[in-house]
Amino acid sequence: MFEIERQLNAPHLALTAALDDPRTWRTHTLPRLRGLLSQYSLLLVLDNLESLLTDGNRWRDSRWGELMAALLGHRGASRVILTSRRLPADLADHAAVRREAIHALSFAESVLLARELPHLRTLFGDEEGQDLLRQALWLAQGHPKLLELADGLAADRAALRAQLEAAAAATTADAAALSAFFEARPDDAQEGETRQTEGAFVVALGQWTQGVSGRLSPAANLLFTFLCRLEPPDRITNIIDANWGDFLRRLGAEQAADVLAQPRLGLPAALAALEQAGLIAVEQPSAVASPAAPVPDMEQLLALLTAQFGDEIANLPPDQLQRILAQLQSSLAGAAPAPAVIIIHPGVAEATRAAAAVATLAAVDEALGDYWIAAYQHGRRTEMQGGGRLVAESGRRAAPYLLRRARWAEAATLLEQMIQRDSSPATLAFAIPLLRRIVAETAGTERALTDAGVLANALWQAGRTAEAEQMERDRIRFCVEQGDFRRASNAAGNLLNLLMVGGRLPAALAVAEDKAGYSRRAGLGPWTQLADEGMRLQVLNRMGESEAVLARVAELRPQLEMPEESEAVETANPWNVREGLLDTGRQAAQGLERWAEALALNADSVRYMEARGAEALELARTRFNDYGPLLRLGRSDEVRALLGDCRAVFEREKDIPGLGKVYSALADLEDKVGNREAAVRFEETALRYSYQANDPESCAISHHNLGNYLERHGAPPARVLAHRLAAALIWTSIQSGQKSIAIANLRQSDLPPAPPAFDSVVEQVEQIRGVRFRELFARLPQTFPSGDAAIAAVWELVQHEKAKQEQSAAERMAQILEQWEPLLQSIAAAAREAAGQFGREEIEELLPQLEAKGWMVREAVQRIWAGERDAAALTANIDGNSAALVNRILAILAA
Repeated sequence: MFEIERQLNAPHLALTAALDDPRTWRTHTLPRLRGLLSQYSLLLVLDNLESLLTDGNRWRDSRWGELMAALLGHRGASRVILTSRRLPADLADHAAVRREAIHALSFAESVLLARELPHLRTLFGDEEGQDLLRQALWLAQGHPKLLELADGLAADRAALRAQLEAAAAATTADAAALSAFFEARPDDAQEGETRQTEGAFVVALGQWTQGVSGRLSPAANLLFTFLCRLEPPDRITNIIDANWGDFLRRLGAEQAADVLAQPRLGLPAALAALEQAGLIAVEQPSAVASPAAPVPDMEQLLALLTAQFGDEIANLPPDQLQRILAQLQSSLAGAAPAPAVIIIHPGVAEATRAAAAVATLAAVDEALGDYWIAAYQHGRRTEMQGGGRLVAESGRRAAPYLLRRARWAEAATLLEQMIQRDSSPATLAFAIPLLRRIVAETAGTERALTDAGVLANALWQAGRTAEAEQMERDRIRFCVEQGDFRRASNAAGNLLNLLMVGGRLPAALAVAEDKAGYSRRAGLGPWTQLADEGMRLQVLNRMGESEAVLARVAELRPQLEMPEESEAVETANPWNVREGLLDTGRQAAQGLERWAEALALNADSVRYMEARGAEALELARTRFNDYGPLLRLGRSDEVRALLGDCRAVFEREKDIPGLGKVYSALADLEDKVGNREAAVRFEETALRYSYQANDPESCAISHHNLGNYLERHGAPPARVLAHRLAAALIWTSIQSGQKSIAIANLRQSDLPPAPPAFDSVVEQVEQIRGVRFRELFARLPQTFPSGDAAIAAVWELVQHEKAKQEQSAAERMAQILEQWEPLLQSIAAAAREAAGQFGREEIEELLPQLEAKGWMVREAVQRIWAGERDAAALTANIDGNSAALVNRILAILAA
């Protein structure tokens, strides 16, 4: 649903706004989607649906069934393509779905493929070859991979015949059913179709794979098992080359003895043998490095390879053999050609793993797990020189190997470090299921609390705050009881973040002080204690203590350059502490409208992030912070370019909170350039995303901004007031320092005599789809017994502030009148044609000067001198302060 909005550039559709609200999802979102599909001609492609299905082929999430009904239930020109290895039960007999099996080729297509394959096509030339080809087509039944495997054997007809005989003996399919492949269908006289089931194809693929690989040399066969155990992203030649020797040493088996002698020399030839057999495909780099030092010539290399691999080398096509020899020359000369990618059919890889020895698979997992741990450690050591990306990537790549070997602690550590550097939705979706498994496996061990903390932090970053908060409170209580203050400090830090996001600032401040105490009792080092102080300042910043926070950040900045290593134990990353403290200072500077200082602090943050190789999403989130200062400094073109860049990154990463901020910033920009309608539209979109992100502070900001934009756009006063009250209620409930802004806005508004009912406010603001203010208010700290009581309290505070303002204004006016009394007495005397301190001519010279300063009394004075005494008429078109002067003149005359 998000992708539909993004690709159509139509966030106003709000298709994702009600994903957690079943009623609105059914009554608004799905009908809107059906209307969209009916109105336009759209093609939607949903790939790999089997990942959404239970073992019984039912939807894991019922909303998918409802979505399918909408996708298939319109009458427009839009269409949808679905792919799945298993048929969803709901679609088995659906009238609008055309089912097309694509697991096998037709007979005619199989013949065409055989003509294109290099060895099978040679079988067309004679009767013996045609007989072999007919048998291969009969057994392959149109499965492309089986035909590729047959092609790999076809260079040696005896080997192909032996495999075909073995396959025929192993098949469980009825001979008549197999022969039906050669028969034309009644509705199409040109083609035959297989009757083979998917399950039978899986069995056949496994049998063929074992038969073909069994004819390889020990070196090639072992390499093939190694490749099949690698995760697909690791099947590239530089990673294979880096781990092949280590794998052989770990295996230490007799079967590896003939490979150990020349692992570097044997690897390219073994890959070539696998490619020749049809077991793998090799995507080569575009260019191969030239040898830079004396190396064996082609004939010498060919002799070495032939001695080791025999017929596997002799049967290679000339162009492939030349490529291998050139690669060997480059490798032996020390040149580094670009890595090639190895592609293996997933069914082939699965069959190979199933037949492999347990020790062989374990050796692969150990070697690759250690390889990625070493990469992670190198990334940590070089983080400030750009190694941060390697840290994040290593966590993702190492996890499968470490989990298969039950290396829970190492897997949890790498996943935790990955999340710290990349908290995109896709990364969190990858990490959370793995962390759940680790927590389940380590339950009851010393690791359990640490692993639970990593999971809780991931859940918090994914927006599942209630579940995360309970886990952290349980961890803190248990750690304190056990005297484990180091883990208590860690859990308190996670809980503090949760409370801040939920707007529970006083509670967060208390936890910040507890955390600092736990760190001191645990003897943690200076970076950890600096991190604790930074978190305390974040809370104070949110509570409106900007001046004190900025001053404290300035005091602490020299500490950011202290050595990254300390003798004490540290639980905080120095880069994280630096960037966090600088961002807290930036927020404080912005709150104080010190725009240049805010830009300078953010530039330092970006500099540190780029140095450590931060991900694009992290950098975009940080660079986005420049929009406010740039806009206030009048640099609109830079703002528009910045927001466009950030929006592209946030959309690509599906960063919902980030999109809320970008659209709010776009609204601010449009408001500043006078485009009121666009400002309202953008802020409504921002408000929807803020509610999806479940961030009360962001929701309040958008309500507040939207109220201002609506007022400038001429919206009904009740709608403007509702959004201003919504912002005030949120900020008051969470005790935010922004509350004073909401009260000031309301104080300056033209308010009705009585406050509106809470239900009325809810009705007004929830006109925007995806805004669920009533639910949000119910989740906030219950400062008031009800919504109406909260509005009454806010209203009373506004009236109190208004009375103070009026009293202050009255006092200031009294001082002005007293100061101006001689002039006003003289104006009244001139009206009676009497003498005063100032003569009439002198007064007439003064009146334009007063008008230039904002005192609009010249016209009224002239009319008074002409004999007019109607106060209402005389003050009808002037401001209140000027009217007070006119009224005083009339009072003098009346007396």
